[in-house]
Amino acid sequence: DVLAERRDAFLDFVHSEEDMATVDQILANVGSSEGVGEIETEQCREQEAEKEKDQEQEQEIEMERYADLAYQRDCEEMRRWPIATLAAPEELEKLGAVYPASQFRLYSRSPLPFPSFLHVTRNYFDLHWVGER
Repeated sequence: DVLAERRDAFLDFVHSEEDMATVDQILANVGSSEGVGEIETEQCREQEAEKEKDQEQEQEIEMERYADLAYQRDCEEMRRWPIATLAAPEELEKLGAVYPASQFRLYSRSPLPFPSFLHVTRNYFDLHWVGER
């Protein structure tokens, strides 16, 4: 009962038996009034709708947490390397800045047979990244 819940929230202000009798009389009068049932029903519906909304938000947050676990891109910051090393791809491989394009593959997919002279920079895609995105 909504009226009883409201009363219970303010029981600290009721100090005597006479005060409690007055509160009970007021509740009886208000409870027998027309439209009170509709107000209580509407409040209950609003509370249920709010609870549903909170549950949906919690579900969305949980789904985002799951997606974050399934998608990992550690060390995503750009790796800098001297532009002069483009003339010597083997130097870039030693630096760990590039890898052969024949090793390039998306998560849970097979690599394509690229020629050996093609390389992919780890700034574009790092083989250690995990996830569908």
